Amino acid sequence: MELKQTPIPLPVLGRVQPRLALSRHLELGVRPNLKTPTEFTNISVDVLEPSGESIGGSILRYGSHTRIITTLALGIREDGGHLDNDASGTIYPILEISRGRVGAPTDEEMSLAQKLFELIKINKVIDSNNLRVGPLGTQIESTIEYPEEEDELQTKRYRYVITANIQVFGRSGPLFDLIWRLMMIALEQCQLPRVYQEANDFKGSQMRVAVRMRGRQLVKEDVGIESLKFDMSNKIPLVTPGSPRPSLLLCFKFGVFEGQVLSDIEGEVEELSVDSVFYLIREENSSVIRHISVQGKAVDYSHLVAALAMSGAAGTS
Repeated sequence: MELKQTPIPLPVLGRVQPRLALSRHLELGVRPNLKTPTEFTNISVDVLEPSGESIGGSILRYGSHTRIITTLALGIREDGGHLDNDASGTIYPILEISRGRVGAPTDEEMSLAQKLFELIKINKVIDSNNLRVGPLGTQIESTIEYPEEEDELQTKRYRYVITANIQVFGRSGPLFDLIWRLMMIALEQCQLPRVYQEANDFKGSQMRVAVRMRGRQLVKEDVGIESLKFDMSNKIPLVTPGSPRPSLLLCFKFGVFEGQVLSDIEGEVEELSVDSVFYLIREENSSVIRHISVQGKAVDYSHLVAALAMSGAAGTS
């Protein structure tokens, strides 16, 4: 009985031996996702207009399958004084990767959210001063009036709290670079509504406010958070005009497989096969690297040089 050799199709080989399948593809000069080793998948981002309780957001399309949506929600908290003296602020991400089930957050979801929280702060994407609530307005009848300066007698100060709800559909590989790009555009377009308090009692055109005695001086009682409201018709930009634009901080992901750097890791075969995955945050039109994070084996200098060259070509294309 003669035994015949049965060829194994590459898709099947990718399931059984992903590293061997990736090696065979690279010998042909192409990857399992049909990209070249230095090619990046097309990305498009659309800005979402504020609606309801959302103050903005964006939607990202990566290739033909992956979609990521983020919506920004706003809250207020009391200023922490010396605890809020950092020069840079951040946001609070809530990440959900759709997998057809409901349950507790996965390790990937929690680590990505924590990483986004920390890197926005480290890279000074948001000026902490822009998260301070300015002078409180007062609504008298149908008019909201804002003072030019804060009341010196008001001892409590307030800060904006931005929550980013991120939903991922059709995950096809490591996600941080996509979430970063999506968030930078959403934050750049974000506008914060001014804050006012509603007057309930009137006497002519004068508002009657609660007072207390401090020595011989009458002092207005501090406003409680529950009495503050957002003025959606009067907004200020989160990113001050003229300051560095968040969207110019680009993030790219790379993988190292048997010493070769592959751009934009995508697909199960590549994700399971590469020896390491690393992210690189750099400024557009500049060789300045703002952050590098590595998962897996360490990468050397030659890998970083190759990745920087690939990201430069992608950023200018």
